Amino acid sequence: KYALMVGTSTYTGKPQWTDLDGIPVMDVNAIGTELKNNFGFEIKNLVDKPADSIYAAILHFSEILQPNDQLIIYVAGHGDYDELLFDDGFIVCTNSKPIKEDPYRNTYIQYSKLSRMINKLPSRQVMMVLDVCFGGSFAEKVVRCINRSDYKDLSSAAYLSEKLKLKTRLFLSSGGKREVPNGYKGRLSPFAQRFLQCLQTKGGEGKLLSSANFYEFVKKLPSGPVIGSFGDDECGSEFLILSN
Repeated sequence: KYALMVGTSTYTGKPQWTDLDGIPVMDVNAIGTELKNNFGFEIKNLVDKPADSIYAAILHFSEILQPNDQLIIYVAGHGDYDELLFDDGFIVCTNSKPIKEDPYRNTYIQYSKLSRMINKLPSRQVMMVLDVCFGGSFAEKVVRCINRSDYKDLSSAAYLSEKLKLKTRLFLSSGGKREVPNGYKGRLSPFAQRFLQCLQTKGGEGKLLSSANFYEFVKKLPSGPVIGSFGDDECGSEFLILSN
């Protein structure tokens, strides 16, 4: 179980990209701690790192992941969308320049490029979580329905066994093709608060949490969270984690 936690609160691309009062870093630290302590994840933190560092982390996971491994990628910070040239969304990194200085977005992480890289990772179970503006544009196949499961009446063990056979490429974002609130200084973002609350349930009696459970916790936020699939996601897939 691996988790790549990307939090960016400080930006050099001012005045377009303002600092975020440390909120994204608080978010990834809190969620990463919960994943480590109660779900057994190995955490890799990237705090206020440039775009190349994020690409390097994906390359690292491409070299170490095995088919039965699990990976969560959680990104918090600024996001953007370009309708003029790219028709694509972007993660704004700590070194991302204002658009006037970088019209080709070389200092940004482009969603379509990132999704193709993640899709090629060796592990079957991968979930992308985006607490950034325009996160819902990460993939074209956005699924708002959470009734993805065909095995709800099975035991946790049997359900897990069935779902782990499927290639899973799911993403959960704090909003669709729109801006989302950052929250208040000294507090987690609204999306991170709900995501953390879901983790803190530890999956109840069955000790099992799914991507559908996470969506249930965040779906009523005013930002309009979305759940969707990308790449080679197989029909009926579900991202599942067991608590300790």
